[in-house]
Amino acid sequence: MRSLHCTLFVFALLTLLTTQTHAEPASDDASFEARAGALIQQFKGNLKNHLQKAMQAGGPTHAIEVCSKKAPEITAAMSTKTLRIRRVGTRVRNKETNVPSAEISKVLAKLTPQEPAVSTTINGRKTFVRGIYLNNAVCLTCHGDKSQMSEELRTTLHTLYPNDEATGFKMGELRGAFVVQQSTP
Repeated sequence: MRSLHCTLFVFALLTLLTTQTHAEPASDDASFEARAGALIQQFKGNLKNHLQKAMQAGGPTHAIEVCSKKAPEITAAMSTKTLRIRRVGTRVRNKETNVPSAEISKVLAKLTPQEPAVSTTINGRKTFVRGIYLNNAVCLTCHGDKSQMSEELRTTLHTLYPNDEATGFKMGELRGAFVVQQSTP
């Protein structure tokens, strides 16, 4: 019986957290930052889950194929009426969706491992930017030194992303950022 109560409590808590992530915006900056941070965590968890399954099912080549399809779907599904989420790169793989604006590029330049997030206003919209630092060796499989990649992986990257610049990263380097912005000013 205790296990059932714990399960119900966890389910209720997860439901509450999910609901709060998609709630209407509050007027204060702290609330915006909290909602933006929660949305980023949810996005990261969702994408990571898909990538881990893909790696297990077919290795890095399959993960790249899944990422090329799933990341844009997750981005669209997780953006709400009030908050828009996206990823941008310091060196871009997907030039259709992940190129930072000039304003976001300036924010990226200010990020450090000690200060990995910035809350600001861009074009009249509250904007929260959280850096993506390569802190997991598995990320280097697809974003590291191309000479260390299999021919199959390099071919898949070139096929899906002919102008890919998102390789050659080293552990600890800033890969890009999650950007959460108010949908309307």
